[in-house]
Amino acid sequence: MTAKQDLASYATALDELARKSRLRTLVPRRGIDFTSNDYLGLAGSTRLRAAVTAAIARGTPVGAGGSRLLRGNAPEHEALEAAAAQFFRCERTLFFGSGYVANYAVLSTLPQNDDLIVLDALAHASANEGVRAGRAAVVKAAHNDVQAVDTEIRAWRLRSIEPWGYSIFARACGLPLLRPGINSKGRLHVFALI
Repeated sequence: MTAKQDLASYATALDELARKSRLRTLVPRRGIDFTSNDYLGLAGSTRLRAAVTAAIARGTPVGAGGSRLLRGNAPEHEALEAAAAQFFRCERTLFFGSGYVANYAVLSTLPQNDDLIVLDALAHASANEGVRAGRAAVVKAAHNDVQAVDTEIRAWRLRSIEPWGYSIFARACGLPLLRPGINSKGRLHVFALI
């Protein structure tokens, strides 16, 4: 295969993404941001900037300093998690450095060998990486297709296994991360990870 043929295959792939309205391009920022890591608008927050400045003045460490399990834990981490647990009325919370890392950690560790993960076909890369590193069986269902998820769970349920579900819309809908008892059409016991 020639270099020109190699490049042609990339052009074909890009054309296919464009046809499916999935081709990404660089554009200037405008409007309300629900898609980036700053979807809450904290990067430009004067209140957050003042809090960070005050924390640094108090001597709060800057940067990770390493894994929290080894040498990177700080009282500020624990205070944040305690405040969040109280706010969400739960026993404990655990914060991760990013949503990507949180998805990876949850999906690669909590579901076990005898579990099923039904992943939305357009799930974020973090979910795909997490399930790839995990122990559970994984099937993909058509994007936003509840019937497809139901079908996959029913097929798996014949083997008496607890399924997990995943949706890529958690940021926009404000639902809790794990909701035991959520089910597909009210008939199957599943955990939905939103």
